[in-house]
Amino acid sequence: VEISAPGISADDLRPTISNGTIKRSGKDWVVNVRQGNAAVISVRAQLPDGTVKNMGKKDFRVKSVPPPMPSFAGKTPSDSRVKKTELLAAAGVIAKLEDFDFDMKFTVTQFKVVMIINGTPVDKLVKGNRVSSEIKEIFKKARKGQMILIESIKAKGEDGTIRALPPISLKISG
Repeated sequence: VEISAPGISADDLRPTISNGTIKRSGKDWVVNVRQGNAAVISVRAQLPDGTVKNMGKKDFRVKSVPPPMPSFAGKTPSDSRVKKTELLAAAGVIAKLEDFDFDMKFTVTQFKVVMIINGTPVDKLVKGNRVSSEIKEIFKKARKGQMILIESIKAKGEDGTIRALPPISLKISG
């Protein structure tokens, strides 16, 4: 959020919010709202003579941040096929917000790879968002027509919240 008042230095502004927290981040302010769909930001300013003056307030509508969509090997939960070359080139799982008003970033903190190789179930939990060398070795054994499931995907938002994301189920197409 940008906050300014004519003739007042940004360092002298003292905003508060009715329903959450507000803190400085560079020249802007980061707002976190606890709950509900409305908040009021009030701004006070410390003047050069040391007095504090109310500069005004503004009502804001609040929207919840939707869950991000996971992507693996360029595929999302709506995809159903992956080429083996794409599988072997996959670096990890990412999470992105689609069609949201703000550019909020999410970092995948874990995911699980589930496959059946030579009749044996393989179920590996990966901490972080990167495909490990162990997982790459498992992918090398994958065959055309085989299913691979990326599940138990968790992503952490810039606000500190952890989100459970939908799984990605893919059939190897070649």
